[in-house]
Amino acid sequence: MLTGVTISNGMAWQGAYTGYYIDSMTNRVHVLRVADDGSIVSREIAFHIDPALGFPEGMSIDAAGRLWVALWGGSAVGCFTLAGELVAKVEVAATHVSSCAFGGPDCRRCLSQPSARRG
Repeated sequence: MLTGVTISNGMAWQGAYTGYYIDSMTNRVHVLRVADDGSIVSREIAFHIDPALGFPEGMSIDAAGRLWVALWGGSAVGCFTLAGELVAKVEVAATHVSSCAFGGPDCRRCLSQPSARRG
């Protein structure tokens, strides 16, 4: 459905018609607007992630609408506003973090998963 994509990763949805996805090799988070029939109405760059943080991989969205992004090569999960401001960073004991999710009884605990890939 999209062209000009390098390595597509990390989908997160905000409501039924707005989605975010990561293009890892370009360090970009894109915002997608979707129509009732599921077709993509628009795709825009929401923000860039500083390459010094690592490559963006998996992603989750929290109740406040912030995007939590696994940072491959960065040993962390970053929390970004929709404008791209890094507001929190959770260091993890793995260099290549590939996904993150929320868990626990109230879904308020950020969980991350080191990748099984080696690199």
